[in-house]
Amino acid sequence: MESRKLAHKTVVPCYMTDRYNRLTPMSVMDFFQDVAGDHANRFGFGHFDLIPDRLVWIISRMGFVVLKTPIWQQEVEIETWHKGSEDGLFYRREFVIRDAASGDDLVRGTSGWLLLNIDDRQLVRSSPLCNRPETICSENVLEEPAPRLRIPRGVEAELAFEIEVHSGDIDRNFHTNNAKYGKWAMEALPKEEIGKEVGEFWINFNHETLEGDNLSLYRYKVAQDEYYVEGRIGDVQAFVTRIKLREGIC
Repeated sequence: MESRKLAHKTVVPCYMTDRYNRLTPMSVMDFFQDVAGDHANRFGFGHFDLIPDRLVWIISRMGFVVLKTPIWQQEVEIETWHKGSEDGLFYRREFVIRDAASGDDLVRGTSGWLLLNIDDRQLVRSSPLCNRPETICSENVLEEPAPRLRIPRGVEAELAFEIEVHSGDIDRNFHTNNAKYGKWAMEALPKEEIGKEVGEFWINFNHETLEGDNLSLYRYKVAQDEYYVEGRIGDVQAFVTRIKLREGIC
């Protein structure tokens, strides 16, 4: 099983941290996206393997639990593996960020990916490259896959801000990079929550956004230290997150 995993070691740089030297949720998502791409390339189902068939990976759901927040200059190991797909549509991928010195888990994450035809923008149920047994590791980091998020009924929406998608937000698939939503979701939280750490972060990507789109960010406080943040283009939900906070413990 170990040979089906891929791990990178790196030092947390200052530009991936917040004012308290803590790795941000956006940066966790960047780390995950980067190592996922390297793993897929290594095992023969990455971007350059799929693009001849006009297919690309898009992320649909992601979530992670923070046991202890990585901090500036800490050496970490980021590990990932591919679990394949049970239904031929959602492909599950797991992640761990560990302290490189002690080996202790810091962040545990899971994600669900889809295949998109870039010509007609339609989802593709399967590709023979992506479910080969020799590339799959069945181990779970979190027992349950990233869930479908629904904002609880009866919770009041509060408009946090509006933002236009700019050219610098766009990735190679010509839509907004997934980590940007993590950044905007955190910025939508009330200012009095800034000093708190993220304990859990879950996100669904429900509709792609493109350069020039105008997003409205709404927040919903559902419990003490727990928020949903939703991004909409008009009446269309582009993404939704569930964020659980805790007092800073770095």
